[in-house]
Amino acid sequence: MAKTNEPTNPNKSPEARGKRLKQLRLMAGFSTRQAVEDRFNISANTLSSWEDGKRGGLTPKGALRVIYAMREAGWYCTRDWLLYGDGAGPRPIDEAFINTVNAEPVLDTDEETAIRNELITFRKYNLDAIDMRVTDDGMGPHYLIGDYIGGQRQFGDNIIKCINYDCIVETATDELFFRRLKQGSKPGIYTLYCTNLNASVHELILSDIELKSVAPVTWHRTRRKP
Repeated sequence: MAKTNEPTNPNKSPEARGKRLKQLRLMAGFSTRQAVEDRFNISANTLSSWEDGKRGGLTPKGALRVIYAMREAGWYCTRDWLLYGDGAGPRPIDEAFINTVNAEPVLDTDEETAIRNELITFRKYNLDAIDMRVTDDGMGPHYLIGDYIGGQRQFGDNIIKCINYDCIVETATDELFFRRLKQGSKPGIYTLYCTNLNASVHELILSDIELKSVAPVTWHRTRRKP
C-alpha cells in the first residue's frame, strides 16, 4: 500500500515564516532590510533570503537573532509566532510584558479560590517570587496542563546553581518557559529541555539561550479533575 503523506501546516512553511518576518520588520519601523543591517548587523541579503523563503527560509537560530534585535528596537515577538504562527503576534514591549509574571490568574471555583489564596501567600513570603500556569505538556507526566507552579527567581551567577532543576525561565527576550535547565555550549548560556519526550510542543530542546532569571519550582498545585 502506498504511503500517504500527512498534510503540512502552511503556517510552518518557509514562505509563511518569511511573511511573518517581513510583517515584524515593518511593524518595528524598518522599511528596508538595509536599515536592519545598519543597526543590527543582520545581512540584508540574509533577510531577503529569509523573507522570500529561499533555501529553507528562516531558521530557529535566525529567529532568535531577529527576536533579540527587535527587542532592542522596542518590539516583543515570540519564537512560536515567528516560526510557527502560534500565539499572539508582535507588539510593543510596553504592551506585551506588563506584570504578566505576577498577574492574578482568572479563577472562579471554590478550588481555584483556594489556589489563589495559596498564590497570594506564596508571593507574600517568598522574595522575588514568580508563578505561572502550565500551558503545555512539555514537562509531563509530573506537571500537567493547567497546574500552577511557583518559585524564587535566581539571577546572574546563581543561575548555574539551578542546572538540572525544573525551572520557570525568563529569557533575555522576555519569553517565559517552564523547562528543565541544562548548561549550554559555553558559560552564560543555557539549554532548556522537556522531560516529556512525546510532548506536542514544537521544540523539545531550546539550545544556547541567554537568560534573565530562573526559578526552580518550590510550589506546585495540581487541580482536581472534574
